[in-house]
Amino acid sequence: MSSITGAPPSILLNTVAYEPYPRGMCFSPDGKEFFIIGANLDRIVQYKLTAKWDLSTATYHAYFDISSYGTNFYDLYVQADGKKLYITVSTTELKEFEMTTAWDLDTIESTGRSLPFDTGQAIQFSPNGTKLYTAYASKINQYNIKKPE
Repeated sequence: MSSITGAPPSILLNTVAYEPYPRGMCFSPDGKEFFIIGANLDRIVQYKLTAKWDLSTATYHAYFDISSYGTNFYDLYVQADGKKLYITVSTTELKEFEMTTAWDLDTIESTGRSLPFDTGQAIQFSPNGTKLYTAYASKINQYNIKKPE
């Protein structure tokens, strides 16, 4: 990267109507949709883009209320195939959800699986899903994941 153009940002998407305090976001690999998670309304919110990777074409699609799954949400991660979604809860737990239609929040439901971990606000998985990385304060943790049978 040689420079960033457009300071202030060249495009700004105001999310206040659906989540006034977004903390984490995850784009689909093709750039046609993205999710945000926030701290105010305890929601996962999905936006769709009519032009790939162009925020100016984003429109609200759906939200999923996560208030019954804990408090203090920080980040989310969606597998590349768009079928599994993970959220961090209170920096000490990861919860798993499944979408029956890839990248469609209207089809999400909890799998009932959760994974406690030391501390983490930001999360990332290895491409094969066998490693989980969490970041919090001054440390990054790596966990080995055994996939359910």
